[in-house]
Amino acid sequence: MNTDRVFGTAVCILALLFLTLAIPTIPDDWQHTAGTYYTVGPRMFPYIAGTLCLLLGLGVILHPEGHNKLSGLRIGKARRGVVASLGLTLGYVALLEVAGFTLSTIAALVLFFTVFGERRWYVIVPMAVGVAVITKFVFLKFFLLELPAGLFDLPI
Repeated sequence: MNTDRVFGTAVCILALLFLTLAIPTIPDDWQHTAGTYYTVGPRMFPYIAGTLCLLLGLGVILHPEGHNKLSGLRIGKARRGVVASLGLTLGYVALLEVAGFTLSTIAALVLFFTVFGERRWYVIVPMAVGVAVITKFVFLKFFLLELPAGLFDLPI
């Protein structure tokens, strides 16, 4: 079994574990506080993410090396990018509860942009701020979901 199929299998196993074991532990008490309006609830987006990971893992299994870009992970620079992505994502998750969604998202996006080569601050700052503010607005106004406020959250 080649490297791509092993990777795809690992992604599928982790996605199935996430979908069957982790997501059902998310409490359903949101329905008691939601009032009379409709909201998607806290399980919808994890189910979407888990399903996408499962489908992408299956895609890697079905189209192994030579038909996808995963063979590029053999290059040291690509592996460093994957490790940097994982580290930045873990740091972002850790920062969410302390700094709140808006500030931690801006900080994470600035770091992602700079780590992966963007050096133009007139591109980085508006993109990071814009994505954070628009995402928060959509979640608050359209999905009626609160995002982590943290200790230093910025009002919209």
